[in-house]
Amino acid sequence: HALMECVAGCDGASAAALETLFFRHAEALAAFLERMLRNAQEVEDLVQDTFVLVAEKAGSYRGESSFRTWLFALALNLLRTRKRRESLAQKADDKVKAQNPHLFTPRSDSDPLWGLQQRELREHLDRAIERLAPAERETFLFYWFGELSYAEISRMTGVSVSASKVRVHRALTHLAEMLAEFRPT
Repeated sequence: HALMECVAGCDGASAAALETLFFRHAEALAAFLERMLRNAQEVEDLVQDTFVLVAEKAGSYRGESSFRTWLFALALNLLRTRKRRESLAQKADDKVKAQNPHLFTPRSDSDPLWGLQQRELREHLDRAIERLAPAERETFLFYWFGELSYAEISRMTGVSVSASKVRVHRALTHLAEMLAEFRPT
């Protein structure tokens, strides 16, 4: 608990305390995550991201459970958030691909027409995001590009977690509809 108080502090001791916690717990956390993910790169990324989250949330640690329990819960929540995000992304991708199969035919990277179409698609996506209602756009950008959880989005926007989820879902639905309009040159 004392180390977490140091991590929560704003002085030079916080980095040393976080490093100490990392060396004490990272190996066990990685072993736990390896059994769940079976992908060394994902495990490494998730361990790093979990300790970044430890630094960000150090002030919220109350010592009601062991640090390791709290750490594993943070990692598990990060993992679940990523899996949900990947699932939503896959559903959105599948919907767009079903509506626009001509855009997703494998092509050579050296094909100049294919490169042009990909740039046009990115530009169309950017314009589609700009056309979202401001609340949907903000929530979507926090979720998709900011990789924030619904709880974090809720705190930032002042709306409930369920309202955040609804906004993201609506944004994805609207983006899929707008992308269905895309026809490459």
